[in-house]
Amino acid sequence: IIRKYIRTANGQKIKNMEIILMSHFIESIFQLPPPVRREPLTLEIAGITYPDPGYRINRPNGSTSYVLEYIIRGRGQLRMMDHCWKPQAGDVYVLQPGIPHEYFSEPSDPWEKLWFNIGGDLLDKLFAAYGIGGTTVFPQCPLRREFETGLEIVKRRRPDAATELALAMHRIIAGLGRWKERNPENTRSPEGLKLKEHLDAHWRRNVPLEELCALIRRSKAQTLRIFRRDWETTPHAYLQSQRLRLAQEYLKNTDYSVK
Repeated sequence: IIRKYIRTANGQKIKNMEIILMSHFIESIFQLPPPVRREPLTLEIAGITYPDPGYRINRPNGSTSYVLEYIIRGRGQLRMMDHCWKPQAGDVYVLQPGIPHEYFSEPSDPWEKLWFNIGGDLLDKLFAAYGIGGTTVFPQCPLRREFETGLEIVKRRRPDAATELALAMHRIIAGLGRWKERNPENTRSPEGLKLKEHLDAHWRRNVPLEELCALIRRSKAQTLRIFRRDWETTPHAYLQSQRLRLAQEYLKNTDYSVK
């Protein structure tokens, strides 16, 4: 059921707002007018999710654009690539296009969220420039004002909204980059974690690159890029460093000889 209405806020009327009831949850949905030319940043949809115990999103094939969400309040779970996070109030999470995922609210304390589904060449370059392409969850990342500013731009639908939104997205991504610099231990991607866990479990043998590619269903170039981005080394070099570390532990804690 889709209902269009006009809301009065601070004496001004906000038009083109839609409330969409899907299954058991309610969201405010916002969009920009179709662009007259090709834009470097394209908004698919943006909105506000209101608390509801039945809220759940499942995308078996992933999304067609980046998903950026800020949690105002509540708790929930995010599952992707055999990993599970529990984002809560104050957290931001980012989902990359094409990666299967599922997320849902905890029934006893459901989410209220601000979010954007957005894509384009500019977004790809910003994520790469700030080095956050592999990060999924940003705990306690203080970007609520930036998300609210971006949503306000979309709601107003002014002629220069696309440019304003691009600047707002830059501020959000720059904020995520600053958070990563301050919290380097929390920035591993699910694919990078899965690769490392596999190497840690099979350190006694040589693990071919083809095996790692099959593990995360990526090409050789992509697999190497993901591992370097998350661990600042190659899989082979990481495996060798782990063997050396374990050898050192054996020498320190056993009576084994160097040979």
